[in-house]
Amino acid sequence: MNTTTMGKEASLDGLEFDGDTVLCRVCGDKASGFHYGVHACEGCKGFFRRSIQQKIQYRPCLKNQQCNIMRVNRNRCQYCRLKKCIAVGMSRDGT
Repeated sequence: MNTTTMGKEASLDGLEFDGDTVLCRVCGDKASGFHYGVHACEGCKGFFRRSIQQKIQYRPCLKNQQCNIMRVNRNRCQYCRLKKCIAVGMSRDGT
């Protein structure tokens, strides 16, 4: 079991948590469950679902495609949010 302290958050075998709550792998909000292959909040679950079902092509990021996606700013750059969803392992086939 690997535990790494990152400020208030810690990582335990790939799970992000803040004491007793599992956090969304995309934005760090409270995860509502295991969605599309990763622990995700309702917001990121819905965003990813709409993005893949509607095959949305978001406008390219204006900040060099390196936006830091967090709960407070997750709606600012859809391009980077979808990129992070994919980077943390969300997929249509995830269960």
